Amino acid sequence: MGPKLLKIVVAVATLGFPILASAAPARADSPGPGPGDMVTWVNTLRSGVNVAPLATDAGLTAVAQQWANHMADTGVLAHNPNLATQAPSGWTKIGENVGDGYSLAGVYNALVYTSAARDSMVNPTFNRTAIAVAADTHNHVWVAEIFGAYPPPPSATFVFPTGGSVIFPSPQPFSWLQVPGATYYCLTVGSSQGATDLVNSGLLANSQLSFGVPALPGSQPLWARIYSYVQGTWTFTDAKFSATGASTANFTRPTSGATNVDTTKPLTWSPVASAGYYAVTVGTTTGGHDLANSGLLQPSQTSFAVAAALPAGKTLWARVYSYIANSWMHYSDVSFTAAPR
Repeated sequence: MGPKLLKIVVAVATLGFPILASAAPARADSPGPGPGDMVTWVNTLRSGVNVAPLATDAGLTAVAQQWANHMADTGVLAHNPNLATQAPSGWTKIGENVGDGYSLAGVYNALVYTSAARDSMVNPTFNRTAIAVAADTHNHVWVAEIFGAYPPPPSATFVFPTGGSVIFPSPQPFSWLQVPGATYYCLTVGSSQGATDLVNSGLLANSQLSFGVPALPGSQPLWARIYSYVQGTWTFTDAKFSATGASTANFTRPTSGATNVDTTKPLTWSPVASAGYYAVTVGTTTGGHDLANSGLLQPSQTSFAVAAALPAGKTLWARVYSYIANSWMHYSDVSFTAAPR
């Protein structure tokens, strides 16, 4: 007895309205690869006609497997009449190819040479797929192949920097909002949109919502891109920004490492044209403010008198903050010792 003729049925639904087409029989060949290989074959086919690859969808895979099992159990080749309601919600177009034969490769070849089935395979509207295989007691394979058109999944958006912002060029973390269901993130920064010549974070865990960026070139347009890997698909958001190229305020008095500083005289710093405010702190640790805290200072003010006597003979730390481009992340520190007062 010769090999059984392979049969396929094609179904496509757009917004719930099915269109059915049946294909001419084609012969199956020997057993071979699995569903993942067929996804690769389909994506290779799409690549050959300049169509984006399909992402495998777990929800569609569950539906496809259930239907492949049903066909294997009943021995009846047919499309899933409940596909439109069983598929994960949100689709704008849904399609299904089904076939049976003695191998997955045989089913795939039959589908490729059937115009309606091939049209679904290379349809640029579809962006997700699922392929499931079930074997009956006679080692006959039953294949369900689903295609779905879904809106792109959400992408993370920047907290810092935002589009159009002007930031300080010193090292600082870039941050973004979490996306539900994201598996990974990736941050890039470049001198043109989508470029990675300045920063490429590589894969970041879904719990990581910031990444330290080194000093960036100032006074030129820059682009940041945050990628999100959601539901098997990479999406991204861009932010165009620039760095000021200006330095943060630096102390002119005291200088770093100065000893026996006369603290009856005010602390002074160099002005920064882009600063909106300043603030000064003095403490017993780097960045500490346990000895003095100026509060908000106007941009015209470049000195601050410490009212209380500072402890003499021990290392103290002063910090001057510059408020630039809506951020207090710009500051400089000096260490010093105070003279008895």
